[in-house]
Amino acid sequence: MSVDASRRSVGLLISLGGVLLIAGRIPSALAQTPYFAPSWTVTALACVGLLVALAGFGRTLPGPALRFGWAAVPALAWLLLFTWAGAYGGADLADVDPWFRGLVPAVLCYPLLLVRPWAAFGLAVGLTLTPPLSTMVFAGGLTPRFATDTVMHFGNLMFVGIIAGVLARLRHLEAQEAAAQRQRALELAAQASAERQLAVARLVHDEVLSTLVGALQSDGAPMVRQAAEQALSRLRTAGVAHPGAEPVTFGQVTQLVTEAVRAGGVAVEVAAENLPDAELPRVAADALVQASAEAVRNAARHGGARVRVTISSAEDPGGLRIRIEDDGPGFDPAGLPPDRLGVRQSIDGRLQAAGGRAGFGQAPGGGTRVDLRWPA
Repeated sequence: MSVDASRRSVGLLISLGGVLLIAGRIPSALAQTPYFAPSWTVTALACVGLLVALAGFGRTLPGPALRFGWAAVPALAWLLLFTWAGAYGGADLADVDPWFRGLVPAVLCYPLLLVRPWAAFGLAVGLTLTPPLSTMVFAGGLTPRFATDTVMHFGNLMFVGIIAGVLARLRHLEAQEAAAQRQRALELAAQASAERQLAVARLVHDEVLSTLVGALQSDGAPMVRQAAEQALSRLRTAGVAHPGAEPVTFGQVTQLVTEAVRAGGVAVEVAAENLPDAELPRVAADALVQASAEAVRNAARHGGARVRVTISSAEDPGGLRIRIEDDGPGFDPAGLPPDRLGVRQSIDGRLQAAGGRAGFGQAPGGGTRVDLRWPA
């Protein structure tokens, strides 16, 4: 069972406060040590050492070790405060305030990390009453000093209340953060689902429509079946993410684009210019290749007989530009009908999803020019 961040943070705060408290009692400890039994002093030093360890390594200790420390320090402190009067061998017991008592404000708060607040408060009351109880058991009565000091030491219980409030607030904030993360995860899942659906819609337009057009124009049944099988195979894998895919070099992109734009049987002239020795993410390469294929299909379907694809480095030395030009009648991008999904989704939308962008314009001498860029 792991320790939640709120308890770990509060435990570290308590431990650091205990170190500061005990540091202020060093002169008293040095003066009183000769009068205490060696076994009591060794136990007290062991408790202090454990507290220092919790302060120094509270952020990295495993959960079981932390819980052991949080339980061991109060247990040792109770033993030391209960036996101090019996372990003290000096003559002026009535005027002695054992140096270890300075650690009580921090020790009182450790139970909050392990039990419910009401139980921790009860333990704190018992621990506050333990030093005067020691004088009654081992010295035969309550000394005047402890009769007055004990009332004042009940003021230490306010630290228990403060720490309990801090812990409750931290847990509330953690709960809010966890709820926000769950909501964000749901939003990301919904976004991923929408993107997968959009990828399927693009693929249906790119592949299925082209296959149907080919089927209408073809007399060869085997060729039609083969094209249909390829389209269905790509539909089965549409929208499936490949997080471990390796980056793609610019040279590989050129090869992939060439194969994709010529797969439809369209006569395409492909040229590569000034390509640096660089790479781009696989998702960007896939978007560029598929958008190029769709742009060439659009050019063959709506443009002229001549289609040219030029692949070159963009203005950014690490960027890539693919230009598709045809000699057809051209079109006005601003007046594009809403049902032209090939341009809106399969080209522009696909590139935007991968961090790129598409531009449409007039080719020199007439026709259409499509510029695909990555990054945007």
